[in-house]
Amino acid sequence: MPNPKRSFTDLYHPDDVERLSSISPDVGEFSYEYRIVAKSGEVKWVIEHGVQVKDDDGMVLYIDGFISDITHRKVMENELKAAKEKAEQAAAARTAFLANMSHEIRTPMNAIIGFSDLMLGEALREEQKSHLTTINRSARSLLHLLNDILDSAKLDKGKLDLDYRDFLIREELDLVISTFWLEAKRKKVGLVLNVDDSVANGYRGVPERIRQVLNNLIGNAVKFTHEGEVTINVKSDDKFVYFDVSDTGIGMTQEQVERVFDPFSQADASMSRKYGGTGLGTTISKQLVELMGGNIFARSEKGKGTTFTFRLPLKVVELDECISNDTTSKATRIETTLNVLVVDDVQQNLELLSLLLKRAGHNVDTATDGLIALEKMQSQSYDVVLMDLQMPKLDGLEAAKQRREFEKENSLPPTPIIALTASVLVQDKHAAQQAGMEGFANKPVDFAQLMEEVARVLNIDTSVIDNAKENPVIGTSESSLKVDKNVLDLKKAVDLWGSEEAILQEVDKFSSTCRDKIDELMGAAIREDYKAVATLSHGLKGTSGNLCLTTFYHTTREIEAQALKSIVNIEEINRLRDALERIELMLSESPLYAENAINESIDNALLLSHLEAMLDSVEQNMVDEEELTFLREVGCSSHKEQITQILLDIDDFEFELAHERISTLIKELK
Repeated sequence: MPNPKRSFTDLYHPDDVERLSSISPDVGEFSYEYRIVAKSGEVKWVIEHGVQVKDDDGMVLYIDGFISDITHRKVMENELKAAKEKAEQAAAARTAFLANMSHEIRTPMNAIIGFSDLMLGEALREEQKSHLTTINRSARSLLHLLNDILDSAKLDKGKLDLDYRDFLIREELDLVISTFWLEAKRKKVGLVLNVDDSVANGYRGVPERIRQVLNNLIGNAVKFTHEGEVTINVKSDDKFVYFDVSDTGIGMTQEQVERVFDPFSQADASMSRKYGGTGLGTTISKQLVELMGGNIFARSEKGKGTTFTFRLPLKVVELDECISNDTTSKATRIETTLNVLVVDDVQQNLELLSLLLKRAGHNVDTATDGLIALEKMQSQSYDVVLMDLQMPKLDGLEAAKQRREFEKENSLPPTPIIALTASVLVQDKHAAQQAGMEGFANKPVDFAQLMEEVARVLNIDTSVIDNAKENPVIGTSESSLKVDKNVLDLKKAVDLWGSEEAILQEVDKFSSTCRDKIDELMGAAIREDYKAVATLSHGLKGTSGNLCLTTFYHTTREIEAQALKSIVNIEEINRLRDALERIELMLSESPLYAENAINESIDNALLLSHLEAMLDSVEQNMVDEEELTFLREVGCSSHKEQITQILLDIDDFEFELAHERISTLIKELK
């Protein structure tokens, strides 16, 4: 025979030869899976188990083992692997479809909600207003569903990024509570927050996602509670912060509790019809809590309420209060009288800084934009300039650059300029330094820190005073005005502005112009004009912070932060409307409002007489020029929008429509 011997290695599959030949001869006991090619040409999978038997010198005498055919098992494994990959691809395709569709649908939904919100602020017939309210509520419900689906899809794909940062936990809790305050009040359900002394001030975590979990749980608690209260308890130990959300609502059976975290799960079909919702809120909450390293569970009893508890491993950090306006503590006083130029496009910021600086004994001049500031700096000298960064016409950075160039060209000493901004971004500080600014101070105004920065920049001596003794303020000890701290931090506000009357007047001014700005903000959000959203919210943030309007300030801060990431959340802007309603409610209960109400009553009585005269003329399809002139010039009325529409109808000779609007307004005034 030409080939009397044939080695088993000749049967190895060509693709496995290299791997098998690289195995060390000194392995001792071994187990390998590989392929062989049978005489028929069929490929077989085998598993070889064995052990090398050696003599005393370590030489291999023989191999003891066996080879088994595992082809059938391998075929099954490959089929399962292929099925698994196919299922994963199908799941990924489903998730991508849900994410893309919910994202695409959200854009027109934002427009529907935004424009219907704007229209609800206009003069409408009751029937129109009812239909529009239905559209608005339905659109909000659909948007909430789309947001839930988008979040769920991101979580399923593992594409939801967590942005860890330092935050003040009580601020975040206050913001969540204020979100549901109005809804709970309308239902006459109590909303109680208890934060244990064991809870630190600052933590490192993902505050946006913690708020999202709390929003889901508290929202459900308020929705399913018809009487009693919803209580949020927060406590901590060395490792975790614990959050309990308890309600006295309809409760759940044990079977319902077991599936409460399942996606698209409701207690039963009637629950979905009666209360709405998708059942995704608790699912997303569980996914988010676990993504942040925590866990969540629920306990409930039918008819007696429900408690959701989750815990998170949050690291304690040292943080100062974000709005630190308490000037009654020990502060820096500059003995020298300074000539100060304050540059800001927001009138209330100018008024506040002027008040504080004059109270401290300094001379103050003001400018509303960078161009005016440059003109004033050329015509007279200042010891220091406090310059806002974001202004129309010419911003603070460009104004500082132009001033430095002017000084260089004319061999003038540099005028110290301190940047004022509500931004805390490091790049803004660097930009201020590059523009030639020597200092940087944050808004809302912390006057003590501002004076320290002025003293540092000017390199002048200071003394330490107790402002509570030097500058006692009215209303800080016993206030006749009872104000929710989530609406207005009255103590800090009075410390800044000097009296309750002063702060209420400033808040009243702010609220009178704020609704239009919120409408602008909504319009920019609908257009997805992120730059405009950031600019508008930045301005509102600075003013509301200086006025110590707690919830309003936190909400605008959140909107600005989202806009800087090219995100627009219509719900956040709607929360601003709720915050403004609470501010207006507070004002209506204040002594200031009583005086304004008397003035408005006088104005309305005068307006009523002129409208009745105008009604007589339009009934005859005629125009009384004297009455028309009065309506054009009226400036004190709170019904200006309705009057403007009446004038437009008359200009277009739409006398029937004008008659209808005048009659409606007369009924309102009476």
